[in-house]
Amino acid sequence: MLAGAQAAERLEKLHAAMQQATSDTARAHLLSDAVWDIQVREPALADSIAGLGITYAEHSGDDKYIATAYSDAGVVKYRLGDFAVCEKYYLHALDLRRKLNDEKGIGANLGNLGALYQKKGDLDKALQYQLECLRIQEKNNNQVNIALTYNNIAVIHSNQKNYRKAIDYAQKALTINYRLPNAHGLVTNYNTLSGAYMGLRDYDSARLLLDSVVSIAGQIGDKFSRASALSNIGSIYERRGDSARSLVYFEEALALANEIHSKAAVGMYSQNIGNIYETHGQYDKAEPYLLTAYQTAKDLDQKPVLYLTCLSLYQVYKHKGDLAKAAMYVEESIAVKDSVFNAESSRQIAEMQTKYDTEKKEQQLRIQSLELNRRNIILAVLSIVFALSGIIGWLGYNRYKMRQKALLQEEILHQQQIRARAVLDAEEAERQRIGRDLHDGVGQLLSATKLNLSGLQATMPASDTRSQDVLHSAMALLDDSVREVRSISHSMMPNVLIKSGLVSAVRDFVNKMHAPNLKIDLDITGMNIRLDSTVEAVLYRIFQEVITNTIRHSGANHVTIQLLRHESELVMMVEDNGKGFDVTKIMSDESGIGLKNISSRVDYLHGTVNFDSAPGRGTTVTVEIPLNDETDHS
Repeated sequence: MLAGAQAAERLEKLHAAMQQATSDTARAHLLSDAVWDIQVREPALADSIAGLGITYAEHSGDDKYIATAYSDAGVVKYRLGDFAVCEKYYLHALDLRRKLNDEKGIGANLGNLGALYQKKGDLDKALQYQLECLRIQEKNNNQVNIALTYNNIAVIHSNQKNYRKAIDYAQKALTINYRLPNAHGLVTNYNTLSGAYMGLRDYDSARLLLDSVVSIAGQIGDKFSRASALSNIGSIYERRGDSARSLVYFEEALALANEIHSKAAVGMYSQNIGNIYETHGQYDKAEPYLLTAYQTAKDLDQKPVLYLTCLSLYQVYKHKGDLAKAAMYVEESIAVKDSVFNAESSRQIAEMQTKYDTEKKEQQLRIQSLELNRRNIILAVLSIVFALSGIIGWLGYNRYKMRQKALLQEEILHQQQIRARAVLDAEEAERQRIGRDLHDGVGQLLSATKLNLSGLQATMPASDTRSQDVLHSAMALLDDSVREVRSISHSMMPNVLIKSGLVSAVRDFVNKMHAPNLKIDLDITGMNIRLDSTVEAVLYRIFQEVITNTIRHSGANHVTIQLLRHESELVMMVEDNGKGFDVTKIMSDESGIGLKNISSRVDYLHGTVNFDSAPGRGTTVTVEIPLNDETDHS
């Protein structure tokens, strides 16, 4: 509620105005204004007023005010995280406004629905609504709503990890909000930009933006945006390994979310806190926070939050020994991830974005054509148009330079990809060459040497026992050398990988591991189709590096290896019960070369790798590689 006398004064003025109003239409209008006046600072109070507004609007029988009342109530429900009711209200308002042909209202509802579906993880539907909204806002030149829609599109691209595209749209919105000026819009843009910079691991830029959000949101009373910024700052500290400071910010964000009764925010920030405790092995502390986040995400149909929460609950119950619950949550995480981050959704989003960009360019060409015709007419009358032509020429040249710069950046990225593949191909070819040289050259020389020694042994008198013993020892060492050369040759150039594929090579590698007091469990699921040979070679080298590091450094007596294939990705998980290590420390110094090699190979395949470890609690390495038509090789 608003504080003290200020709250009483606002409510008293609203009550007096309602008493003086002569119709239900006028009362609905007053209540709509009141909702927008307080919905940022006091969403719970705004929710009550919005409900009353719906009642008076429906009594009036005026579809325009009914649509406005439901739209206002939907905005408040969105802030409170009641997404099911919010969706119902938005769709009802949109239906009424389409019947009224209220283009301005239609645009507002389309943008609101796009933001709602983004929160629920339905990104292709979210972009569809936002692009339709943007066409209407640009047609009407509504700068406030154009900026808002740009920001919403930026959030969708950020969710798809297309961070550069997200930054482009967020900066367009920022330019408009600076010019207006619009403090609430600036706060939203800063939050969105910070998320994109965090995705690019530019934490310093993200932190500067978030500090501005905390300051401005505090001044204008926007607790919702302030809580979001505090949570993002907590995420920065978490990624930098400062869990203690991270918890401080997450808990402050959670307190604000509870204060404004935003169920969605409560679930999200509870998930953040639970994940911190789970990462540090404090499973009893993590469990209640994660269960709160899980139930909230289920209630609100927030698939992205549900996916992350299920992964954390899997870790909690696995370490607590409740394997049935652990299995339940990991299965649910896979199902949710497949529904949110599937390749088809990404393709549809890319197609919609391309369609919009094409339409935008065609529209610009039509505008340019009209401008040219108009200019030709004016040229016949006024000579001053020469100056205007010079300005337009400069703008065109500037646009051309920007376009050329963009094309150059695309070509640089393409060449970098080509060079990366060439390096990996050359490395694999060199491994195979060395393997053949060892097998065909050194191996055959050693075998020939053994044959000569065997011949010498046959001619040596049996009574010369000392010479016989020396020769026998030499032949035993020679046998060991032959085996070692064959082992190294096989490691450098595993024939089973070339002939039979990744699965056979992994099984062969595991079967040949001979480490004392070490048990290795191998689980392979869904790997019934060969992949591209280069992809298989890179994955095999990643697997070799992970297993070799585990055996050399972990001190574990039990290693579990899982190789799983879903429709759109391949997951490799290696878990040991060894002594663990400090991930941040190892990655930051020269001793982390092995981990960096793994990361660089995973980056080449456009995948992700997560090293989950801490001193004293073992290590889990999870590699996720996206699959597409180029990756598969049936």
